[in-house]
Amino acid sequence: SSGINAEWPLRPGDALEKLEYLSLVSKICTELDNHMSLNDKDLAEFIISRAKKAKKLPKFKQLLKKNGADFPDSFVNNIFRLIQTMQPSLLTKQAAGDELKPTQADSDFPALCIPDGHFAPEVEADV
Repeated sequence: SSGINAEWPLRPGDALEKLEYLSLVSKICTELDNHMSLNDKDLAEFIISRAKKAKKLPKFKQLLKKNGADFPDSFVNNIFRLIQTMQPSLLTKQAAGDELKPTQADSDFPALCIPDGHFAPEVEADV
């Protein structure tokens, strides 16, 4: 048993999200094994869940320490960066839905932040 509770038929995108998540878990397991000599899938999933809950690095560090995972700062920084890189949707989805929160890039490029379909330029009719 792979531990994935897949309901069939999957919605479009579900299979890809599950594959991305499994890839992330595998990568975190590899990092734990390489740096801490720990090979524990459950610990990797716990770390990912703390990152999802925290959404920001300082809160992530705090949650790990609070739960007894006293890792070096450089390792925690690396793990959080991996989670951001490999599955950014974990950290950017709002709890209430699938809308993305604004990012630093949003404030740097405000024109790119206009949601699709909400921009209607005014066009003068030729008379």
